[in-house]
Amino acid sequence: MSSTSDVSHALLPAFDEARSASATIKGYLFQFDATLLAALDAARSTPIRVEGVEDFDEATDDWTRCVQCKYYEGTELSSSVLRDVILPMLRRLKAEQTEGRGRWRFTLYGHFKGGKPVPKTLTADEIFAALKTYKVQPDKSHLPIDYAVTEGFDEALVIAFASSFSIVETPPFDKHRTSVISRLGQALGTTPEVTREIHHPATLAYIAQLAASSEASERVTTRDELLRAASPTSPALHALLLRAFGQHKYCKTLRQRYFTHLNLEPVHYLFAIAHRPGEDEENLLGVVATIAAKYGKPKSKRLPSNERRIPIVLLVNMPQPIVSALKSRLHSMDVHFNDGFPYQGASFDSRALIGTATALGDAQLAIVDCSDHLNAVIMRGAPVSSLYVFSSPDGTKVAVSTNVVDIPIGSFNWISQII
Repeated sequence: MSSTSDVSHALLPAFDEARSASATIKGYLFQFDATLLAALDAARSTPIRVEGVEDFDEATDDWTRCVQCKYYEGTELSSSVLRDVILPMLRRLKAEQTEGRGRWRFTLYGHFKGGKPVPKTLTADEIFAALKTYKVQPDKSHLPIDYAVTEGFDEALVIAFASSFSIVETPPFDKHRTSVISRLGQALGTTPEVTREIHHPATLAYIAQLAASSEASERVTTRDELLRAASPTSPALHALLLRAFGQHKYCKTLRQRYFTHLNLEPVHYLFAIAHRPGEDEENLLGVVATIAAKYGKPKSKRLPSNERRIPIVLLVNMPQPIVSALKSRLHSMDVHFNDGFPYQGASFDSRALIGTATALGDAQLAIVDCSDHLNAVIMRGAPVSSLYVFSSPDGTKVAVSTNVVDIPIGSFNWISQII
């Protein structure tokens, strides 16, 4: 009996091996893994340029190393393969002044078809031999070509190159990748599974982005920058958590990560709640009331009046009728809040927003619907938490001068479970 996979494969056109780019793609992935491994072995601030003089370059105060990567599982390291590698390297070294050639190092980093041993270095005579080839003429005769002669590579240059050139033979692709993932996990302190599923793909994507840049200056990174790129952004991590754990555990995990295990008082907690078209406004009211009850009292009442802090809620892209209705309902529930306007018709005053008193008593909450107003509070140097942005999985950009924690939600009710 045929499987669904067999049936679906039968629908595809006949495969043309000659047009397959699989080997080329594997070569690029091998190059990216090699770049990652070199960065992990480098000092923290050593600059590494992707797609530089060679596949990647690195430099210190004492030396510059250029590395060409080759993954040829079906080809031995022949003279023609070697010649294609060393010719551009020799040209680059020749372009240097004689006194500056000592700082250059060149490496062929690759995997080749087994059969004959791969040397770790080459002598000057072996390099001269590799530079000799021939061209087949129309009459089938061979026309000798000596690149050492045509390129003007003298003996001193070739000897200098031989002393700076090395070959690093690697295991096959899968074993090489396993070793790279292991080294990355050691650097990050993560398990092999987490490194393989999250951090390694993020790092490869970062290196690919560097390689695709048209500006050489934008293709430079360091070990520290690469390790930062290995960790997913907050929105990506939260999306992974939601997909892996489901809503209940997702909310619980975020509560423990950002709220349960932190003691940030006395600060003003900052919450940004993005508009969710079509959601019941009662859910929004419930969340804001929960924030006021949890962070507006009674903890702050135990502090001197000049140290009391209240949570600040930024309503993002919220239609004005919804904002007005929310404030009206909060008044009817006896939830005291500030909005930064001391009286009707007054201009916004950041001091009035976080003042602890209202006409009815101590404020439990501050509400703003403009990020500029929140920025005004932050710029005054008020002690604040990170800004917790609750929005749809697509995210909502909030321009504020503070640390932002993006938390995707599927409903306003999730916020109450998280905080």
